[in-house]
Amino acid sequence: MASNSGLALVGRDTKKLIDAIDELRKIGLKSVDTKLPELVLIGDQSAGKSSLMGAIAEINLPKGTSICTRCPTNIKTSDAATWGCAVSLQISYDFLPGKKAGLEFPNWSPSDDVSTIPFKTIYDKSELENLLKWAQIALLNPREDPRSFIPGTDEHTQRTQYRSPNHNDQANFSPNVITVEISGPGLPSLSFFDLPGLFSTAENAEQQYLVNVFEKMTKKYIQHENALIICTITMQNDPGLSKTKAVISKYHADDRCIGVLTMPDRLQSDSAHKDYDRILKGETYVLQPHGYFVTRQPGTNTKLHGPTYHIDARMEEKQFFDTDPLWSGAWSHFRSRCGTETIQKYLSKQFANLILQSIPDISDKVRVELLQVDEELSRLPETPNDKVQHIVRQRLMKFSQSAKDLLDGNSASQNNRFHLQWTTLYGQFQKATEVMRPGCVFTTPFDMPKVVINLDESDDDGASRHSSSTATKRPNDSSPNDSFGKRQRLQTTPTRPGGGFIKREAGFTTPQRPAALKRFKPSEFGPFYQDYLTLGQSALTLVDIRQSIAERGRAGMPDFDNYKIREDYALVAVNPWKFPLETFIDHTFRLLRLELQSILRSVLQSYEQTGLYRQSKEILEKFLLRQETEQRAISMEFYKTEAAALFTINQGAFDLHKAEALAILQQQRRNRRVDCFMKNHPESEFKNADAREAFRNKVTDADLGPDPFAKELDIAAYIKGYYTTARLRFVDSVCANMMSSYFGKIKEQLSYLLEDELGLDRGDSESSN
Repeated sequence: MASNSGLALVGRDTKKLIDAIDELRKIGLKSVDTKLPELVLIGDQSAGKSSLMGAIAEINLPKGTSICTRCPTNIKTSDAATWGCAVSLQISYDFLPGKKAGLEFPNWSPSDDVSTIPFKTIYDKSELENLLKWAQIALLNPREDPRSFIPGTDEHTQRTQYRSPNHNDQANFSPNVITVEISGPGLPSLSFFDLPGLFSTAENAEQQYLVNVFEKMTKKYIQHENALIICTITMQNDPGLSKTKAVISKYHADDRCIGVLTMPDRLQSDSAHKDYDRILKGETYVLQPHGYFVTRQPGTNTKLHGPTYHIDARMEEKQFFDTDPLWSGAWSHFRSRCGTETIQKYLSKQFANLILQSIPDISDKVRVELLQVDEELSRLPETPNDKVQHIVRQRLMKFSQSAKDLLDGNSASQNNRFHLQWTTLYGQFQKATEVMRPGCVFTTPFDMPKVVINLDESDDDGASRHSSSTATKRPNDSSPNDSFGKRQRLQTTPTRPGGGFIKREAGFTTPQRPAALKRFKPSEFGPFYQDYLTLGQSALTLVDIRQSIAERGRAGMPDFDNYKIREDYALVAVNPWKFPLETFIDHTFRLLRLELQSILRSVLQSYEQTGLYRQSKEILEKFLLRQETEQRAISMEFYKTEAAALFTINQGAFDLHKAEALAILQQQRRNRRVDCFMKNHPESEFKNADAREAFRNKVTDADLGPDPFAKELDIAAYIKGYYTTARLRFVDSVCANMMSSYFGKIKEQLSYLLEDELGLDRGDSESSN
């Protein structure tokens, strides 16, 4: 995230102040518990409140004519090296349908056991809008398992298949909160609340009670004394119809409220023009000292989308205010109060002002606590100076030894966790590359009817999975089952008949999650449960292989078989290995980093609030970063070797793997040919299904005749046999090198690392002179 946009811009003026307060807390000043400011967005229903929140934060929140906010959403931000977002459900109320008496919110009773349920963590901003949509649905169906609503799971896939647009949720609203924790470079520690929209009249009598419910919910959050409130009012309606401003005044929050007028392009009449002219001049519906701002966000029918959505929206907004006759004419003097960026900058200043107002109180707390610390220190016995380094060195040596035991597998307390997790990880790595093997499509022009079989689904267990098709499937036809072909065409790969070969280019596009991914269980693949698992599906087709033979053939040389056909297909199959490799590398680094940090924290527990611990942690972090950079390059060399050329001297293993693949391919191909043969014998020829099945089982190879695609099957078996041979070599080499090189170097170089870097490599007697 750029430091001059979105949340970073909103928090630009506050980050230094917040960082200073955090440092005070880190050094042990526990009484510095000043509440940081938070932003609360309220507004009338369909006033564009969520669109405004999304624009301010530069994230996509659920919005649209069919989507209404039905529960509070709390967006929290923090600083981190890379962007990430963890969504969870904060459960503070239990669902008791039918119970209303004595409850703050009908059907919801305060829970005795407040809990937080992790929902999903994402690293791609484009996933957030859909994720929050389903998080709200999970809260509105409290009797269901929340995990079944998580996008990407098997349960969620089933729900999307059977859930109609008019589906009735178990609850009309929820006071429980969706927590959205966004971390990224340059983000300050801030908190934002998006609340359900207010309205005066419900769509039907059964929901009329929500009028009071949402007002109570709004009251609860705007009464936070550290809350800065944004009051959104749409300019497409008479301002007198807005309930939001009335609620603000009712609960005496006008002085903490920033007015934002939305949808200026939908101003209805001259009378409305006059009403909003008076509002902008501060004559009616007054909000002092902040006043009103104006923003125009894209409508529900906008064509803007993708990673540049917010940039394009800001350009579109600027163009509107610059060219609209009203805003460039009679209202041009209000131009300094228009635009999303103007609102972001104003919020930044107001957040900073709120923190500055608390500085005197913080100073008093720091002064009191320092006096307490001085008093406690005066009671401590003197520690001989010549023993201090000896004590510290002993602790650091314990860290080095514990880290060595961890990597050797000798630490009973840590071994069960780290080595078990890493063993599971490399097992999942191996399985991921296995299921990415190239599948085969058997359809040919000689087969009637056309039947498509993907061997990535059936070649391991011999299962006969197939689906009918009315025409021969070609690898560059658009279909959900062509994910491998579409992605791999960025590499050197055979294309459709007559299409030849495409020049090899660098890199792959990031695939969208295909429906085929649902056949894998997330629990079996862990962090490898990603789109790339399906990249091998439909990679090989007999038609394409035949076309490639023809294109690479030589005149006057019948049955000539160019080895480049095998090499090109094999290398295309190998190319996607970089995806699971990166997953394996990242999670190996993360596992070891967390364990070493835990050991350091345990060894220096009594020094955690001192410079010794902070410096040691920083030294360890820099050391691990150097090792990770070096090991990542080494691991990627294994991948580059595999992706560069087809090569193996393990002839025995290759012959075995090719023979196994050929046997399965031939059997599956024969099954398909038998299916076609049976089409010439309709069911009316047989007394019953058993008689038909008995006839089918007696079909001989002589009945079927020679397979015109026998050579293509042999080439497909070659490709699959080489894939398996290379895959086992690749995974084994990467994991062995990770164990011997990465773990080995860390184990060796961690000895005395902290002592040397901290200058404790001298003896006690020397240091005391």
